[in-house]
Amino acid sequence: MKLICICYLPILLLLGCNNPSPVMELKSVIETNLGRTIVLPENLQAHSIADSILLKQSEIRFKLITYIDGDCSVCIAELYKWKEFLKINFDILENVQVMFVINSVNYPYFEYNVEKMDLGLPYYYDTINSYIINNKIEDFELYTLLLNQENEVLLIGSPIDNPSMQELYKKVIKPNGN
Repeated sequence: MKLICICYLPILLLLGCNNPSPVMELKSVIETNLGRTIVLPENLQAHSIADSILLKQSEIRFKLITYIDGDCSVCIAELYKWKEFLKINFDILENVQVMFVINSVNYPYFEYNVEKMDLGLPYYYDTINSYIINNKIEDFELYTLLLNQENEVLLIGSPIDNPSMQELYKKVIKPNGN
């Protein structure tokens, strides 16, 4: 846990050279949420290839969960970056259950866009937004989490477009490069 906090410190310092208040806010979000248990709602409905690539519970060492606003075209477009990230990092993610939790008021709009991009990603519908509500996820920084087997938060933040976070994910998931 100390290693994770030490790794976040340079990121926090770089983010806030000019304005200390966002750094303090981010630091508070990280300190408050690292180690906390996330509850996965029972109402999540598996879609896409999610049904066919589910790992056996005994094989899952980590869960990588990303919340996506299914009504936001920019958020949906971000899924393409996730597809590329998962393809490039397939070898380190073999024991990681990847879950894209989608909430939308217009699921046909989401599905149309996902079909156009031919993503084939494991996504889950959360029709009543219980993932966000039950876990009190109020900060967008918490939209991407790496959890351990007990659903405790190990990492906060997206590795997409962030080489430092990508390295941090690799260190946590495959500490010895195994």
